[in-house]
Amino acid sequence: EFKRKIRKKKTGIVHISDNFEEAKRNAIFISRSKNDFPARYFFDAQKIFKNKKDLFKTLNSTKNLKYVILRDQKNKNDDTDILTNNYYLFKRVTDCHSYKNKNLNFISNSGDPLEDNGFKVSNYIRIKDRNIKIDLRFIGDDYFDSKWQKKMLANRKFQGFYYVPNKNDYLFAVLYHIVYHKGYIDKKYSNLLKNYFKLKTLEFKIITKIVNKFLLEKKFEITRPSDLTIPVVNKLDENNFKKEIYYIQNQIESRNFSGANKMLYNLIKFQEMSFFFKKDFLFLIFLNQFNLLKFRFKKFIFRFVCLNS
Repeated sequence: EFKRKIRKKKTGIVHISDNFEEAKRNAIFISRSKNDFPARYFFDAQKIFKNKKDLFKTLNSTKNLKYVILRDQKNKNDDTDILTNNYYLFKRVTDCHSYKNKNLNFISNSGDPLEDNGFKVSNYIRIKDRNIKIDLRFIGDDYFDSKWQKKMLANRKFQGFYYVPNKNDYLFAVLYHIVYHKGYIDKKYSNLLKNYFKLKTLEFKIITKIVNKFLLEKKFEITRPSDLTIPVVNKLDENNFKKEIYYIQNQIESRNFSGANKMLYNLIKFQEMSFFFKKDFLFLIFLNQFNLLKFRFKKFIFRFVCLNS
């Protein structure tokens, strides 16, 4: 309505993007590269924090904002996972940018940002000359049961200069992450599992029993994350398998072909073989590869024409 009013009897004067990430994407499209204008404005103007203390000082002083560090970086290639009560407020005060945008790779855990009609919550924050990658989880995203997410934030503890879950929430959140987000035991959690749960041997079935007992006692549900490239590790019934097919169809329609391939791969890896001979599943595999190749070819032709014009 506001657009219509300011554009009345005018042509080509004002364009308004619905959000920052959409505006940045549009600027990149009309620039030769991210280093050219107008795209460069978005990157040059990003807030730069002096250090991590400076970052968390800003977060800690922001009214109505709560967060906890779910998992910090173990090495420079890791992301930091953060849970917050307000995704958009967190992004605004830290000026973090999304980065796992959809692309034309064969397979990747990519997609449109949450605020640009997508589901990806992967962002980066600038600290000095480094980009710190974070996955920004929020209440209601079904990364965990929302009842559990609220309790994590309510029972958080201050550690050093930032907030973390209390010990019990932290330990079981890691177990849940291993069992229902990863589907395997990453070596980086070996010491934690042995020390805190007194496990002599690390067996996936034993860890699953421990976390399921916790969920049952607390009356927390096993949820399907809104970040669709996270695999569904537990076995799906017919109805939930159809839901995954529907989600994949939507990603193909939004041209997130590499993300759709990741979702297809996750189904093949974790679900029953009987599902994969269904016509709708086989058709999606064919449709997605056809569209991916078609758009790769278009991109190649476009570059060829530009270079030779």
